[in-house]
Amino acid sequence: MTSELSPDDLEGLVCAANSPLWEERVAAGRQLARLAGDPEVDVILSRLLLDPQDTAVTYETGCAVLQRGDLHSLRLVLHALGAADADHADELTGVILEVWGESHQVWTQGWERCAVLATDSDEAVQIGANEVLCWQPSSKKRPT
Repeated sequence: MTSELSPDDLEGLVCAANSPLWEERVAAGRQLARLAGDPEVDVILSRLLLDPQDTAVTYETGCAVLQRGDLHSLRLVLHALGAADADHADELTGVILEVWGESHQVWTQGWERCAVLATDSDEAVQIGANEVLCWQPSSKKRPT
């Protein structure tokens, strides 16, 4: 487990990630996002990215994860996108549009990373990456 948190702190975040209160799950997702890459934390983040009770948890956790700006974090979000139902897919699309913003450089880097992840060993990651690669570059929106 990561050395950035004490076992008690991590246990508290795990409890919050399982809370019936969406606000607590959002707060846990935001804090756990900084620990993405730890296999135990990634399992929790993956669950929060597809939160069955509230898509606000999906959105806020997704933004926190994707804002890290690394390939692993993008992979987590793309896995969720590739496995998502329509409501969660809309939220995750919003995450990418929000975090990547209007920066041409960020979009270019994102597409380059998606091109790499389009051949990932995880089928859900492939699906998510290929969906993003199909977006219209000029409008940065999913095709209708």
